[in-house]
Amino acid sequence: MEKISEEEYNSILQFIEHINDFSSVEIFAKIKHIMDELKSSGAFYDLRKKIINLSIKSVKDLNIKVALIKEYYFLGFDDFDDNSLDYDIVCFNWDSVLISLETLNEEDKITVLRQLFLNQTFNNVSNLLNIPKDLKFGVELEYCKLSFEELKKMFNNKSIEIVMKALQIPSNISDSIVNNSGFGKGNDFSKWIFTKESSEDLPEASSPIMHNTLDCLNQINAICLLFKALCAHLHGGTGLHINVGADYFKGNLDALKYLLVIWGECEELFYKIANEENEVIRCSADTMSVPIKSNIQKTFKENPAFAIDTPEDMDNFLYNIQVRERLYNLLNQLNLYYPSSNLEKELRESQSAKEKYSIFIKYLKEKPKSDTSIRFTSINFNHMNWYGDDKGRIEFRIFNNSLDFNTITQDLLLVGKLIETSLALANSSERKQEYFRRLLNRDVSEEEKLNLLLDLLFDQEEEKEIFKKRWLSIKDNPTYKKFYTGKKTFNKLRKTPHK
Repeated sequence: MEKISEEEYNSILQFIEHINDFSSVEIFAKIKHIMDELKSSGAFYDLRKKIINLSIKSVKDLNIKVALIKEYYFLGFDDFDDNSLDYDIVCFNWDSVLISLETLNEEDKITVLRQLFLNQTFNNVSNLLNIPKDLKFGVELEYCKLSFEELKKMFNNKSIEIVMKALQIPSNISDSIVNNSGFGKGNDFSKWIFTKESSEDLPEASSPIMHNTLDCLNQINAICLLFKALCAHLHGGTGLHINVGADYFKGNLDALKYLLVIWGECEELFYKIANEENEVIRCSADTMSVPIKSNIQKTFKENPAFAIDTPEDMDNFLYNIQVRERLYNLLNQLNLYYPSSNLEKELRESQSAKEKYSIFIKYLKEKPKSDTSIRFTSINFNHMNWYGDDKGRIEFRIFNNSLDFNTITQDLLLVGKLIETSLALANSSERKQEYFRRLLNRDVSEEEKLNLLLDLLFDQEEEKEIFKKRWLSIKDNPTYKKFYTGKKTFNKLRKTPHK
């Protein structure tokens, strides 16, 4: 590393002192020269940061200001490595960006932000989903490459409002989000809740209870655009979780059973049609969204007339559907909290199913509230309270998150039609019952089974086509072999198409 000369150092201090005497073009040229000099010296970290912040704030020409922001406010700039990253796939230090715009008027702030957002703008949703109007739902959207703390600061200091204006999000939609939002853990389903999902400062956005209205759909649309514009990313661990209100079933246990039977027949197919075309399911799904097909099949073979009338019944239901093949994993997780727990040892020594279930009940009593490992299955019923007045919610965990609003609405459509169909079957819809009987045929190929499923769930051909194309794009990907459990419900060797 070369040491900077005293003359050069004094020249830099003079530049800082008289920066307002320079034009935007002169500042742009000067800062590049200064940064090259300071970077080669490997020192003066605080001085470099001060020069960058002061220069960007002082430049009057908005195009030059944007160029400097792109050059120096990428995340990772503080390491002063060669900036070889593509602007389209990295994230800005938004805290620094917004501070640099403080002295601008609102119009100029919007002009700069629109350039940074690559002129992305909000497109208003004008059509409702083809799902029941009385179905309550919610979404949990996991992201990476965007700092939770920076996002929180944007909401707290209201700078998020100018960001939304730059994205041309209508004020009624932005107000619904900004004025009804919170940060931190909690079960407040009346507002958007943003949480730090891990120790890595990554944000998750959880919606309030939503309905099939344009206002609710446009809020989700705005959140998708906001995170995309802020350069949020997705990776192998970021999922989309869709929750639906169990009260839609109106206490009809047969509807819940139909949901389980359909899932038990077609779980492998649901995994394959859960994501947009050519997108393979996230790598963490086999641990965060464990298959339950085998458990469903065993439960209906052992006791198809099961009831959920009491808390004890609910515990039994959870064990049979979500836990029975994962009990050791849950106890292993418990040991992280309570190393002195003897339940793992008891499980190794247990002989009967009754003993194993007794250990599960002990686990429920011992585990801390923060241990929510039960939920890591394809469908999670751990938030359901079937025997109570408030039935709680059913969570579908198989989806990758997406930055694309249309993909998320397609996922909502899939879940909504599954829930709607389950209740229609319980209410003895003759038409649905005929399609359901066909679905139970296991002497079919995978494609035939898929067509039977789509015929059961959807009436419109264009909706069926969405999920058929998803399946076709990844049907032979070996990743999905890990999600095949239980007794086969279709013969993969048959080639004759259903249609």
